[in-house]
Amino acid sequence: MAFTAGVFTPTAIGASLISEMDLLTTSRMSEMKQEIIAGQAILQHQDPQILTQGFGESCINAKVFAMRSASLEAADTTLACAVATGPEAGSETLTLTKALLTKPQRFTIKDIQCKNEADFGTQKGYLGMKAKIGLEVALSQAMVALAATGLDVPIAADFETTGVVNGSVYEIQDQNLTSSVLADLEWVGKAKDLNDPIIINGRNFYNAQILEQYASTGCCTNDAILNKNQTFQVYWDAKNVDSILGSGSTLMVDKNSMIFWSQPAYSNLGMDTAMTLGKESGDRYHWVETLPRMQYFANGSMQPIYVDVRAERSCVKDSLGVSRDQWKFEYMLFGANTLNLENQDGNNGIYKVLKVANV
Repeated sequence: MAFTAGVFTPTAIGASLISEMDLLTTSRMSEMKQEIIAGQAILQHQDPQILTQGFGESCINAKVFAMRSASLEAADTTLACAVATGPEAGSETLTLTKALLTKPQRFTIKDIQCKNEADFGTQKGYLGMKAKIGLEVALSQAMVALAATGLDVPIAADFETTGVVNGSVYEIQDQNLTSSVLADLEWVGKAKDLNDPIIINGRNFYNAQILEQYASTGCCTNDAILNKNQTFQVYWDAKNVDSILGSGSTLMVDKNSMIFWSQPAYSNLGMDTAMTLGKESGDRYHWVETLPRMQYFANGSMQPIYVDVRAERSCVKDSLGVSRDQWKFEYMLFGANTLNLENQDGNNGIYKVLKVANV
């Protein structure tokens, strides 16, 4: 079927899908290298049980079970004839409410193109993929920003590295910031019931990690041991940590300290459903796609992150002032991104270390 103005024909849809797949499998699109390590590390380290009924409706919420581990110490060793009452099953659930998660991404494509410009399918494929990558970066930053809202207050005595507690942050002068801090964080995790934490860095410790990869002997220094993921998982993200938390930031995040859930606003999957199931009033259409790189772990497996797409026909003036038709596109992420319930000590399981200038 030939292209028809104002209609997503099989030809246009196919060209768009082929363009996106080509960008995914080649290295021509430099935006595909944009770092999302911090957000992806947190999303893959969670594994809650999320119960959802339905798909793609505004009223759909969800409940989360399998909370963070709490202390196993017995509070009372007294026995009675009757069985004592403990926590009620399901009483510690977290209700997730669907909301817009990041700023939408938008672009336009004019119907009338110059002869040296790409066709509709190629442009939709490239700009659509770029919009999705923009959502991935924004979501990664949102995950880090959320962690900053749930910082637990560190205790200076838990650290052997000299520093001071400033609010909810443990500040260490530049001269004292060594890889031994990673061992301090591991100790804090064990002492505070963070049973499965990950470490997320911006610039901190990066040079030591890189240099140790080329050390002739990688067995006998603190950097060699602590920077090789032999004791816990350590990540570095150049774009989405220091830019959000401040230069010289390191986060420790426990498993399931943060809960993410993807749930689209619409229910029709694929651009091929836009003209039928996704038809709105006027000349507007919607459908659902997925992010190309980011996923999240829940219910024991990796889950897709859905992208709601809206398209609308509108009028635009060209360089000669002549009215032309164009497509306007809007890409959005819906779902929930929230801190989990606090543990038995009132802690979220998130700690921050900040490198500060020498005094």
